[in-house]
Amino acid sequence: MLSYNDTVILVELKQRGALGPNWVKDAEQQLRVTIDHFEKTEAAESFENKKAYIANSEHPKFKESQIERMEKFAEDTGYILRIENRIILM
Repeated sequence: MLSYNDTVILVELKQRGALGPNWVKDAEQQLRVTIDHFEKTEAAESFENKKAYIANSEHPKFKESQIERMEKFAEDTGYILRIENRIILM
């Protein structure tokens, strides 16, 4: 977990290929569990901006777009999901 000002970022680190093509799916599920636990704490109320990253040491390579996955994640959790190899704090 990273936090600054009114922003919290939950991070799931993965190594592409470790789970074959399922690494994103596995990481997303782990983030959902973490978010569920975090949202039950008082600390969650302190943050207006909520983000989640699936970070990969290798540049993510996808055969298809992850936009639908990211939109569904935001609808379900209230967290903006990004799948990247770098986390940019802004």
